[in-house]
Amino acid sequence: MSDKNRLTEYDVEMLQLQYKHALALQELEDKQNAKSVVRLTRDENGNYGYQYTADDKDIEDARQKVEDALQEINELSANRVSELEQQWISSEREYRDKIKEISADTSMTIQERQEKIAELT
Repeated sequence: MSDKNRLTEYDVEMLQLQYKHALALQELEDKQNAKSVVRLTRDENGNYGYQYTADDKDIEDARQKVEDALQEINELSANRVSELEQQWISSEREYRDKIKEISADTSMTIQERQEKIAELT
């Protein structure tokens, strides 16, 4: 299997969070569709009747789960961007240090130094 086809730890975490978000969305939809609360109501003619409604607290709890899952996804993404930035900065420093080292090596000819620098890229 090539490196391109392998999942990283970040990929696995992101997929888990996306799954968690999908489950939270489904739960929210289920709570909004559930008519589990019975209320006695009176219509405009003065007649009493039962009205089945969704439980507002259950819906709000489900909304909070959706928001929490989205927040976790955002945090994971932000951490990944920061991690990649640090890796890039580190690689760039190493590259510059190697160029300086090769340029300062007087035991090589200018042609040899240029070849060594070209090998870095």
